[in-house]
Amino acid sequence: MHKKVTWVLPLLVALALLIGACGPAATPVSEPEEPTLAPEVAPVEEPAEGALRVALILPGRIDDLAWNQAGYRSFLRLQGGLGAEIETSWVENVYTNVDIVPALRDYAQRGYDIVIGHGFQFQEPLYEVAPEFPDVTFACGGWEALENMSIYDVRTDQTGYLEGYLAASMSQSGQIGYVAGLEVAELARFAKGYELGALAANPEIQIQTVYTGDFHDVAAARETVVGLAAQGVDVVAFMGDGTSLGALAGCQEAGIYCMGNGTDLSQQAPELILTSGVWQWDAVWEQIIADYRGGAFGMQQYWADMANGGLALTALNSVVPEEVATELAAIQEQITAGELETGGP
Repeated sequence: MHKKVTWVLPLLVALALLIGACGPAATPVSEPEEPTLAPEVAPVEEPAEGALRVALILPGRIDDLAWNQAGYRSFLRLQGGLGAEIETSWVENVYTNVDIVPALRDYAQRGYDIVIGHGFQFQEPLYEVAPEFPDVTFACGGWEALENMSIYDVRTDQTGYLEGYLAASMSQSGQIGYVAGLEVAELARFAKGYELGALAANPEIQIQTVYTGDFHDVAAARETVVGLAAQGVDVVAFMGDGTSLGALAGCQEAGIYCMGNGTDLSQQAPELILTSGVWQWDAVWEQIIADYRGGAFGMQQYWADMANGGLALTALNSVVPEEVATELAAIQEQITAGELETGGP
């Protein structure tokens, strides 16, 4: 069930060369060590005494610079932080129902206590699988909790507000953009915050939001950004798996400022990345584990946000004027304290 990942580092090196990476402008998030993967067909392991067994199923690649890579890094931090208290396993590129359902069943049958499906794609398959395994706790990035399943999401409207404010403050043309994969969940939530923040900085700002319709179409994202730049857009935020790869390449090609979301992208295009919204899911997953140990096996909803450390901005690029940085710091304090409406739930 595990997939080989020996192609990850070469792919990242190739990507860095393609888009002209030449050194960080902001404090980078360190790359996690690659885990040792289990064999393709693994026996049911006997867990260490008292250890909690947690599995993670990722819908995409662990090197997508966005949703899946953020989840992968968070899972490694969770594993390292809890040490002998937890046994973990993970698998990537499980995207469609035909793959998701057997993956969920496999982990449940192998005796894992908590199985996490990292995305909205897992909601409907869990309607089928979760009732089959009442003694297993499931969690996913979905919209409806079940008796033995909890849901979680991220307040991207919060970083969206900050990035919108920054984009409008840095734009010379008065036109900014947002490019994403699909208009769902955290991507649409970001768009609301982005608009509110941009208008707070400049009530006359023009915002172009484009959903490419596919999380994995790198070429479409690149072409979209290049097209927006040709229309006068000079700052772009982007989000979504392969969308991030393509949009970043498009910003590099057009030579316009940009902001990524999911992981720190400052090393990829240090001259153009103004900041990145970083998602740290370990804040949520630690709470799920704590609640499980306290007797809550489902029916919970969790949020990664700026207050619990599940959501943050990386250090600003040095090209951002000091007065703008000061304004953003004050706004971030308001958001963290719950004193500013950013368009979220």
